[in-house]
Amino acid sequence: MAISLAVLAAGQGARAQNAAPSPLPLPAPVTDMPLPPIFQPFKVDRSNRVAVEVRVNGSGPYHFIVDTGAERSVISNELAQGLSLEAGPVLGLATIAGRHVAPSFHVEHLATDSFAIENLQAPALKRGDLGANGLIGLDGLDGHRVVMDFGNDRMSVEKTGRRLRPGVAADGTIVVQAERMRGRMVIHQARINGIIVDLIIDTGASTSIGNMPLRAALQARKSTKQAEAYLLSVTGERIRATVAIADRIKIGGATIENLPISFADAYAFKVLNLDERPALLLGMDVIGLFEKVTIDFDKRQVQFGIREGAAPGPRGLFMAAADPSGFTTPLPARRGAAIEP
Repeated sequence: MAISLAVLAAGQGARAQNAAPSPLPLPAPVTDMPLPPIFQPFKVDRSNRVAVEVRVNGSGPYHFIVDTGAERSVISNELAQGLSLEAGPVLGLATIAGRHVAPSFHVEHLATDSFAIENLQAPALKRGDLGANGLIGLDGLDGHRVVMDFGNDRMSVEKTGRRLRPGVAADGTIVVQAERMRGRMVIHQARINGIIVDLIIDTGASTSIGNMPLRAALQARKSTKQAEAYLLSVTGERIRATVAIADRIKIGGATIENLPISFADAYAFKVLNLDERPALLLGMDVIGLFEKVTIDFDKRQVQFGIREGAAPGPRGLFMAAADPSGFTTPLPARRGAAIEP
């Protein structure tokens, strides 16, 4: 979801062992994608998110974060003013801290080497809070699939692919069926320490955030020690959080152990109507463990490519494990912003 996160006194991230005004209508993405797709090189920024080079109205390139949790693409105030973009209406935002309003600017053309969107009304936030010049949100990704190839440090936004059978493919790729909830991809089959959890796929988050029902359920099962932290929204607001280690999270055929989760009563869960049952914003600390991740918004599927050498675990599960690390290393993260309904 479009929010910003900074965690103090958090544990080290999981490490893989080879395993308010009314919103305006969403702009239409350009649908004529080149075949074969053009792969866009990316780099992982210091908060562990995927950043790509973007041209705005022909100028640039500028670093933008790819954020599958943000309803709309966002531009920094500094870049919008530097390019003398036309000012638009004030728009409502949903952040982890609550509702907020922000100015907007009209972007005629926003493009990378692999895709483009036109006639974008982008809310504007401070570059220091975004951690980048902007975010690429669902208005540029809807109806397509995002392929993040971590093994080769490249990504592409392509036309939707064919629907695959859920399960573990012959090459070890794990295919999970998802549901679209307010545009986001939500996986329902996940379990954390045996608890059924809704997972929101969020590439704009460097770490994973759990809601209060998930925290209560884990506490009832006597989960591991906790540490105090805070979450920082893209508007600069802070909310208190608690960090704890989840022993095991299962996503389809993959298992990840010793995952730090930040728990907070975040407004983002209320926006998605996921504040009354266990839910988790799945961040790049988990997504980046895989060799390749494909998010197909049209087919409502997520494909997780297992890293070479991953060993099968009990009942054929592929295992990805992390070392228990306590709470010694700060775990910074930032997030994007979503348009309030």
